[in-house]
Amino acid sequence: MIGKIKKGLSQPVVKRMMVYALTDGLSKAVPFLIMPIIALYLKPAEFGIASNYMVYTNMVGAFIGLGTQSYFSVDYYRTDIKNRAKLLTNLVAINLVIMLIASIVILLTSGYIKNFFVIGLEFQLLGSLMMFFSAFTDLFVIYLRMEEKLKQYSRFQLMTSLSSALLSLVFITVFLMSWEGRVYALFLSNLILFIIAAIAFAKKDLLKFKYDKAMVKDALKFGIPLLPHRLSTWIRSGFDRLVITKKQGINATGIYSFGSNISNAVTLFVNSFSAAFTPYVYKQLKIGEDEIEKDFGIKKKIVKTCYLATLIFGVLLVVSYILLALFIQLCFDSSYKDAILYMPFFFVSIFFGFIYNIVSMFVFYSKKTKFLGIFTMTIAIVQAASVIPLVNWFGTMGAAYSLLVGSFLKAFIIIIYSQKVYPMPWLSNSKSYA
Repeated sequence: MIGKIKKGLSQPVVKRMMVYALTDGLSKAVPFLIMPIIALYLKPAEFGIASNYMVYTNMVGAFIGLGTQSYFSVDYYRTDIKNRAKLLTNLVAINLVIMLIASIVILLTSGYIKNFFVIGLEFQLLGSLMMFFSAFTDLFVIYLRMEEKLKQYSRFQLMTSLSSALLSLVFITVFLMSWEGRVYALFLSNLILFIIAAIAFAKKDLLKFKYDKAMVKDALKFGIPLLPHRLSTWIRSGFDRLVITKKQGINATGIYSFGSNISNAVTLFVNSFSAAFTPYVYKQLKIGEDEIEKDFGIKKKIVKTCYLATLIFGVLLVVSYILLALFIQLCFDSSYKDAILYMPFFFVSIFFGFIYNIVSMFVFYSKKTKFLGIFTMTIAIVQAASVIPLVNWFGTMGAAYSLLVGSFLKAFIIIIYSQKVYPMPWLSNSKSYA
């Protein structure tokens, strides 16, 4: 048994995952360390406005990103080295054009946006530009992962976390800028990272733009069907906060969002696993396509790893809930302690999200994303429609009920759809698993 464990730990994918886990762990630890300090300066209502700003930027980011990061990772190994600069710059061009269009739409609809999100035009436009910077740096992170540049990846991720945290501390605790300080910190942090990523890409000679109509068309064909999918994620994680703000007040939104942010600490395992496992899976699947006799063995090994990771993550969630609930009681003001009530729902939803992330890898690899957006958007609409009456009946807890149901349905449907478009031997030891 010990020998098998040592053999397993020596696997390259496991080593990469451990590096990613350590990096993401340190990155997540920094915001956690400063949260008790920030909580002294931000009331729950102010925390709620900052949360609404994040909901807004996630919505805008769904349009600006348009799945280019997923497309970049899927097509990276399929693209010749000499054409990767063309692939990258055409994807950046898509992000830039959509950002400009989004800014025009924002100028025309600013009043409506302010009514829903409680943020003014200045912050609306800052959010649009910030999400372009974010889309660009996301492509850089994907590049580091696909090239398996672990040291550079680790440094960049830590820099991301430290810059955002330290700037937030300066703006909120030194300049006393309240929730606006958090917004300016995020924008400035994204700008700095954008510049660093651009310089790194330029040094690798990857920013030479040459328009490729076929490449842009294929990227849009991949990304546009994913837009409902991205928006559905926003609806599921953001719409409930808007409803809470309208029905229960911005103070309730702050407490609910605080519980969600604390619970999201466990997503470091999800991010670490995806960062290490996705490039490995795509590379192995490509090998299986080229060498048919190895295909079944490769897929079976991938499936076993997925099962093991799911089991470990389930145990991790239970332990994390106990520790984080204790962390809130000991380190935060009593006005935030009601957030503990919502955390079990967040944790179970995160577990279903982990299953979704694992299984959806195969859908993205197949490039058959057309119906994925339809499924996920339908679930999001059902969840959004249910959150209003549930909040009316059960208060803020109704939003947690709605989130739980939506997460389960999303995981259940992706399991069925993934097996249809890219069969894997989940329940079979036979090659006739399709």
